[in-house]
Amino acid sequence: MPELDAITLYNKLALRARRAGATEQALLHLSDALRLSRECGSSLLEAHSRNSMGMAYAQAGRPELAASCCRTALCVLGRSQGKPAGARLAQSIAANLAAFEKA
Repeated sequence: MPELDAITLYNKLALRARRAGATEQALLHLSDALRLSRECGSSLLEAHSRNSMGMAYAQAGRPELAASCCRTALCVLGRSQGKPAGARLAQSIAANLAAFEKA
């Protein structure tokens, strides 16, 4: 499925951009990944993209937006309860959310 390849590419590009300190570029890539994830109807991929957006916002010094992204990601994951990958991702997102809310 070409959409999955594109989502993977956008997430990789976003991670590289974040590591290089190019937060705005990372957010652009993640917006594309999020759009495709929603079009595919994959709640796991959508939640992953939203969590990554939260990380980028946190890096940019915007903890309120980071927390919002994580809250939304957890709501999205509620649609895929019972899947082991969803449970692992939910734990990661919850930990990020706790960190962002402290900031």
